This record gives sequence, C-alpha cells and structure tokens, in this order.
Amino acid sequence: MAKKDLIPLNKRTIEEQKKIAKIGGLASGKARRDKKVLREELLVLLSTSNTQENICVALVKEALNGNIKAFEVIRDTIGEKPTDKVEVKPVDTNWFVDNPFENLTNDELKKIASGELDFDIDTKTLIEKDAN
Repeated sequence: MAKKDLIPLNKRTIEEQKKIAKIGGLASGKARRDKKVLREELLVLLSTSNTQENICVALVKEALNGNIKAFEVIRDTIGEKPTDKVEVKPVDTNWFVDNPFENLTNDELKKIASGELDFDIDTKTLIEKDAN
C-alpha cells in the first residue's frame, strides 16, 4: 500500500476507528504476553548458577577479544559506569579587572552612553557636560 493511499484515523468513520483500535489492542496484548513469556523463560534459565557463570565467562572472553560493548556491559554491571558529573567550584575573582563603573546607577550609565555625562576613569567620578 502506498503512503498516499493511507487514510488518517480522524478521517475514518467511528466504526472503522473502533475496528482498527481493537486490532491494535489485540496485537499489543499478544506482544506483551510474548515478551512476558520470554522474560520468564530467561529468568528460569538464568536462575541456575551454571548458566550465569557461562554467560559471565563468555562476556569476559568477548571483552578480552576487543568487544567494546561486552566491556561496557561488564563495567556497568559491576557498578563502575561513568557518570557525567558537574563540579561547581567557587570562582576566584582576584583575576577580574576592576570595573570603574560598578558603583554607578543605571541612570548614570545611560547618561554616559547617551553623551549627557562624562566619566573620569582615573578618579571614577562623573563630570557634567557644559551646556554650551
């Protein structure tokens, strides 16, 4: 079936929507049951120490042969999985340049920027401009 032949669910009749939903629900239930059976069978097989030991040996052999994924599984299983840690340290502000404008208000800064006031950086003082 070509993609252009597909009809969106919202353009189908209520009966068609119900039928499709029922088919999907049944398929989902079957898949869930199949997965549960597989999980249970694997747990039974893994419950014997011999099976677990064989798997561990095979995993180690794979890792020794260069299988990165096998190495990662072993590392993660024994609790050595690396985590992304962000360490926040206090900032050393001694290297910051002194800000000559730090004690000025926003209004004073705006007036300097607009040219209404001058600022002497050496003395850190505001200078009124002449109205000439």
